[in-house]
Amino acid sequence: MKGCPYDNAVAEATFKTIKTEFTKGNYFNSLEDLKYELLDYVNWFNNHRIHSSLGYQIPVEYKMNNQKSVAIPEYCSRGIHMRKKFIIYVSIILTFGFFVGCGTKKTPLHIGIDDWPPCQLWYIAQEKGYLNGTEMKIIKFSNWSDSLSSFSLGKIDLTHSTLFNALYYQPKGDTAKAILLSDSPKKGDGLVTKKGINKISDLKGKKIAVELGTDEHFFLYKALKTANIKDDQVTIVPRTNRNAAELFLAGEVDACFVYEPYLSKAAQAGNILIYVDDMGGYIDVLMARAEPLNNRKKDYVNLINAWYKSQNFVKEHPEEAYTIMASKTGMSSEEFEAFYESFVFYDLDTNKKMFSSRNVEENLNSINKFLIESKLIIDNIDVNSVYTPDILDMAGRGYE
Repeated sequence: MKGCPYDNAVAEATFKTIKTEFTKGNYFNSLEDLKYELLDYVNWFNNHRIHSSLGYQIPVEYKMNNQKSVAIPEYCSRGIHMRKKFIIYVSIILTFGFFVGCGTKKTPLHIGIDDWPPCQLWYIAQEKGYLNGTEMKIIKFSNWSDSLSSFSLGKIDLTHSTLFNALYYQPKGDTAKAILLSDSPKKGDGLVTKKGINKISDLKGKKIAVELGTDEHFFLYKALKTANIKDDQVTIVPRTNRNAAELFLAGEVDACFVYEPYLSKAAQAGNILIYVDDMGGYIDVLMARAEPLNNRKKDYVNLINAWYKSQNFVKEHPEEAYTIMASKTGMSSEEFEAFYESFVFYDLDTNKKMFSSRNVEENLNSINKFLIESKLIIDNIDVNSVYTPDILDMAGRGYE
């Protein structure tokens, strides 16, 4: 088949698309990382991205609709037919590993973690081979908010979160669902007040430091509601958890709602009036992006089973388990053990019961109400869209 001047233009245009959609703005830690990310892009390019030159169809759809009924022309007609062929050729070439030899290996699921003790169980799952063939890549972030931001942008597939953040971040990016209720911290967050403030109603007219749009903000709201204190009857001082505790220690605010280790530090200059446990506590969850969740349910079931196997390993081999997990955080085994033991972990049966009860829905509804009243979101969110018990229902079969 003879070439024509349009051939090069088609190739340049297509590869420009790949560069702008895939390469630009992305940083690859290794060739292996590039291979996995490219395979992800290939899947999207072939099965999800529409192309105007294909009549706004995806390449796979166009091929299925036209491979039997349309003969491929042996000439170049204004580049249109060539571009259609080229897009399909690129799809096929990329799929079989052009550029970096991706082969047929499945893209690993990327999970975002930080130093929070429950997150470290994934290292045990990897080291002990509990994943049952599912490829998983752990991406460590310095803080939870960075992990959530990366998750909402679709850069990672799973992340640990609180039920509050599961709802709060839902409108900010990719649709996601909570698939596991992992744990609750014991006395990990609380309200510290100056001496002399002995009950919630004493906070009327006081200054309270808290980080806005967080679990601490939500539980402060709940606490004030119990004493019928309105928003304009207190002065909220927006600060990060660290700075909120520092302001309290400096005597510049009357109270602060913070999490550990800032809770204990602030308590040195006051009293812990309430813990979040006193108001039902908050629940940590595992969030999954909807698209890979829908396409790879078996892999997600493997992850949940691996999570519980790792928990059991901690119970049966605590010394080895704490050594593995502590090494990932920079803590000593003794420090990490104390931190880990400050959490209540939900077993599989408890998880299923909590999902099947109205507990999760009621929690989300109260969070939704707070977010609306605080003007942190504009529209109500369908709370039932934020979680799914499907993966848990499938987990544990043949495992216990």
